[in-house]
Amino acid sequence: GSYELEYLGVDISTQMVETAINLYGNHSNVGFECADIRTSKLARPFDLYLSCGVPYSHLTHQELDQALKMIVTNVCENRSRCAVIVDVLGRYSIESTTAHFPGG
Repeated sequence: GSYELEYLGVDISTQMVETAINLYGNHSNVGFECADIRTSKLARPFDLYLSCGVPYSHLTHQELDQALKMIVTNVCENRSRCAVIVDVLGRYSIESTTAHFPGG
């Protein structure tokens, strides 16, 4: 049989969620939720937890620890087999350091 992938995008910024809804909200298999990954529990299990980009570079070490623990909590509480991919760009990443220089 075949199945359709289902996506849930989560962001703390209502503006980012609204932008995502405007761009992709017409797809029946795509949903978006405004939530804080450091404290929010997901209502259902997922096969893949993917978190990438720059969001972690804005967190303190304590907030990063909180976010990663919540991802693990979601996986454990939903008792699902899944993959977890977290791409953590540090404060000294090229994205972070070039933002402070003219022309960067």
